[in-house]
Amino acid sequence: MAIAKMVKKLGDKGITPISAKYERRCPVPEGYANGYVFTFSEALENRVWEADKNVNFETTMELDNSQDVFEWIETLPDIKAN
Repeated sequence: MAIAKMVKKLGDKGITPISAKYERRCPVPEGYANGYVFTFSEALENRVWEADKNVNFETTMELDNSQDVFEWIETLPDIKAN
């Protein structure tokens, strides 16, 4: 349910992920971690960067928890009109 809300919030800003998932036991240098992984197209990445050069946005975004995801979404520009 949380992922659906995240994808909707992204969509409200004109940002649609190719995939959005919660991964359990992702390998990291410290061992294993859980977290949200969003994948976006390069074309979308370019549109977001054109709207805001200082935004934290890449074709693959990995965030630790839902609070981090929603806070990150709030920092993204609205590109619906672009």
